[in-house]
Amino acid sequence: MAKVRQQQQELEKKLSQAEEGCLNFNQILKKLNSTLSQTQKERYESELKKEIQRLQKTRESLRNNESQDPRNKSRIIEIRRKIEELIEIHNQTEKEPKAKVFAKESLMITSKIDPSEEQRDIIKALQRSFYEKISTREAELEKAKNQKFKSLTIDEISKHIKNLRSHYEKLEYLLRFIENNPVTLEQLWPLTDRLQNYLKTDDTEELEADLEQRYKEFNFPISKMMSNFPALNEEDQEARKVLGKKPEIKPMLNVVVKTDSKPVEKGWNTKEALMKIAGKVEKVVEDVQDDETEPEKIDLEWSKKQVDFAYNYPIRGDERSKSSLQMVLTPYPGHPSYPKKPMINPGLFNKFDLDTLFFIFYHQHGTYQQFLAAKELKAQGWIYHKKFQTWFQRSGEPKLTAQDREKGTFLYFDYETSWSQRRKADFEFEYSFLENDLL
Repeated sequence: MAKVRQQQQELEKKLSQAEEGCLNFNQILKKLNSTLSQTQKERYESELKKEIQRLQKTRESLRNNESQDPRNKSRIIEIRRKIEELIEIHNQTEKEPKAKVFAKESLMITSKIDPSEEQRDIIKALQRSFYEKISTREAELEKAKNQKFKSLTIDEISKHIKNLRSHYEKLEYLLRFIENNPVTLEQLWPLTDRLQNYLKTDDTEELEADLEQRYKEFNFPISKMMSNFPALNEEDQEARKVLGKKPEIKPMLNVVVKTDSKPVEKGWNTKEALMKIAGKVEKVVEDVQDDETEPEKIDLEWSKKQVDFAYNYPIRGDERSKSSLQMVLTPYPGHPSYPKKPMINPGLFNKFDLDTLFFIFYHQHGTYQQFLAAKELKAQGWIYHKKFQTWFQRSGEPKLTAQDREKGTFLYFDYETSWSQRRKADFEFEYSFLENDLL
């Protein structure tokens, strides 16, 4: 009888603790929803988490008492249901801040992408596709030559490769053109759509004329842009062949100089006669030289055309104007571990969120991507601790600053247990453990 009474007292104590815990949970939740201070929110979230853990333990213990005490079964079930509802509320409360952060970061990433960069990405993607197609067709050409196919087949493949290269070069011109001449996506889509169809089909003759027409639909078409490139006329081309070579020195013409003077009896000792003959010979030599084309003059005119073209179509100095590919049509057969495609653009890493950067750093060891992720983390104010192999970030001003260390509150990324950011108060960061070689 005494044992039953003791069990009843313990059950009443647990039920009262559960009811009190539910009441405390609701009070803390109300404070959390009403406060605007970030510091107080973090404190209330921590208290809320501790309270829900206590309620979970109480719920498990009540589950065992449910079968032992049938008289209070309904009350136990009701309290357990109330605790489960509070657990669900707590889970929703934890998800809301994360959803807001992700939505904010998503909006920030979206705002960073401007239409001109989207256009460049579309053109560069097409260039990569053309590059891969050229490589494939060149492999087919080599195979056809080795197996001694019909010359007609080899000529068709060669012609197709030539057309592919031509479109690749026009895309390169178009990429430079849109830097100085705004083009809308509506203008660009018809051309890019037909270029994609061009890559998919083998019968490209019908599309060639259509593509040339699409190039001309722009306000400053590609054909006109290419025609404005300073071309040499026939005379200039002949002169360019001469440039770089040592000019051939022609022999002096045998010039017969007629003079009205009588034959000189005293020899060539009169200054006046010498000056007269030298002047006439010099005049004849100048007449002969005027008939010849001066390579230096042609070279100067050609250089002037180049300067004018460079002024009208300048190349931007940032990374976006650089070619995204190296046009290596016959790459050297290196080791299988060496990448066959060019590396990704490092500028993309400033658009990644922290979770992605930490994932790349901790799960792609020894790669170029790990280096870029570490570089971006440092740019965002994170520092790496070599001893703990953990990223830290200062949270406020340090309490103590010395020559070899500092002490204060730090945020750190817990990659081993929770994969989340945590706060460490009164942490002493020694500069000897600061990684600063490659970052």
